[in-house]
Amino acid sequence: MHSFGQSQFTIFPDYDLVGLKNYLFLKNKISNINIFIPENLPELLKRYGKPEKLNSSTSRKIIEQTQDIDALKIYSQILKYGVGLDQESLMLNHGRRQDQSSLMVLNDSSGAPQTGHLAGVFLSVTYPHTWHTW
Repeated sequence: MHSFGQSQFTIFPDYDLVGLKNYLFLKNKISNINIFIPENLPELLKRYGKPEKLNSSTSRKIIEQTQDIDALKIYSQILKYGVGLDQESLMLNHGRRQDQSSLMVLNDSSGAPQTGHLAGVFLSVTYPHTWHTW
């Protein structure tokens, strides 16, 4: 397991079986990573969820073996509603989409945000003292 000092990572994956599997993979590799759980996840699932996002038996097996409380919370919600959710649904604001790159925010020690998009997973990183590169 790798640690990036006191940096904290929060990811915003698709809220479906593959997204949860990817989060668990990253959590296994990076100790200080968390998954963002929207307060309105049930409403987002009801409004924007897609049943076809639950078609991954391999991911389901991995998720069902985890002890990660956050992954299990999300998993129970997607099973309850029978749908998965694209990460882009978090950016919907009264029918308008924001620029997708704006969700990934990197803060340096001055608090100045930097934005970008990382391979289908939105990521927020808070660096306590200096920039890290890897």
